[in-house]
Amino acid sequence: MILGITSQAQIREDITFTSDTLTNAETIYFTSSGTTDDVKKNSTYAWQVKADSLTGTQTSVIAFLQHSVLDDQWVTISTADTLINSGNTASGTAIFTGTSTPAVAYRVGVVQVGTATTRVTSRAYFKKPE
Repeated sequence: MILGITSQAQIREDITFTSDTLTNAETIYFTSSGTTDDVKKNSTYAWQVKADSLTGTQTSVIAFLQHSVLDDQWVTISTADTLINSGNTASGTAIFTGTSTPAVAYRVGVVQVGTATTRVTSRAYFKKPE
């Protein structure tokens, strides 16, 4: 469980994504399915992304958080976090936290560089403002 969120009753939205797989040099995105009203209410969010190496050797697997203010115009709001680096680590996890700004949607991007296959899972929480 993400730190700071202790009760299901406090969560406005609990978004669970199925796993996706990165193959070689590829980028995937996990996008929130919340309504605009949910995101505009200064919700506190926590977004977790995990990468597990399946085969091959990654140069790196990096995650970053973005939001969209106007439909398909995405802006990176959290700096990249390295999940797997130079094939030395079999798995890695990143957690992005903050307070939502007036945005249409949020998404986590995951970039892989190298010749490998990696399973990526992601989960996001938005907590109602007090």
